[in-house]
Amino acid sequence: MKSSGIRTAALIAISAVGTLLATGCGGAIVGYWRLHDAKPNRQVFSLDHANFRSDGTFAVTTTIEGMTQRESGTYKFIGYKLKLHPEGGGQRAYTSKLRGGRLELRDGDNVVVLKKSTKGKKDGG
Repeated sequence: MKSSGIRTAALIAISAVGTLLATGCGGAIVGYWRLHDAKPNRQVFSLDHANFRSDGTFAVTTTIEGMTQRESGTYKFIGYKLKLHPEGGGQRAYTSKLRGGRLELRDGDNVVVLKKSTKGKKDGG
């Protein structure tokens, strides 16, 4: 019996590690986020609202070079990289820092800081 219990605990641990490796650290950014700051300014580069779901999908409102649009697709958040794969094609990769309820995304000299929202779908789409 003792051996069976140890074997079961080992299988659960292996399964948990496998799940973590398969999903990366994406769970850390799951939720609704709002724009807090954008550099050089919001019209050049921003993610105004973002919803990162636990199933690896996202919906965001972006402004890039004065053009604002809504898009959705899949994402991967691993280590210091956030990769967005919009349904319309292509990929965007950002260097990222996550501290508490703040997510900083960098694309070259452009930086956007998002704060985790407590307002739910209203802020994240």
